[in-house]
Amino acid sequence: MKTIGVLGSGQVGQILADGFLKHGYAVRRGSRDQAKLAAWKAGAGANASVGDFADTARFGEIVVLAVKGNAAEDVVRP
Repeated sequence: MKTIGVLGSGQVGQILADGFLKHGYAVRRGSRDQAKLAAWKAGAGANASVGDFADTARFGEIVVLAVKGNAAEDVVRP
């Protein structure tokens, strides 16, 4: 099973994460505020998890950047 990290807690990140889950991938969504993702995780199933940006990037064999353009640089900065 491939693992996918989705960086972002917004609507685009949710749609992508839900689609990957539907196709059998393990998905971790990353956010600065993981509490924003609690409801998503509760309904997403056993293959779904949440973490911070760094943890999510390490988790994914594939990593998707799904944040607003003006936040992208902060997300990928070490």
